[in-house]
Amino acid sequence: MLEHARDRAVEAGVDLDLREGDMRDLALDALAALIYCPFRALLHLPTWADRRRTFERVAPISPRGGEGNIVRTRTLQARSYG
Repeated sequence: MLEHARDRAVEAGVDLDLREGDMRDLALDALAALIYCPFRALLHLPTWADRRRTFERVAPISPRGGEGNIVRTRTLQARSYG
């Protein structure tokens, strides 16, 4: 999936930083404009503690200090929370 996204980004002339890894261990050196977690992936985390840990990792790299956008890919609707 990431390779396909990279190919499409190159075709569209878009610069993307796409990464694969365990979302519970997400760490970046800079703020991220968008963090995308597809296909209800959070529901596959085994415990609420894992989900909380994921959001604790996202908060410091969110441009608004943990406030962010949730994108529902099936309906292509986006909401801003904050």
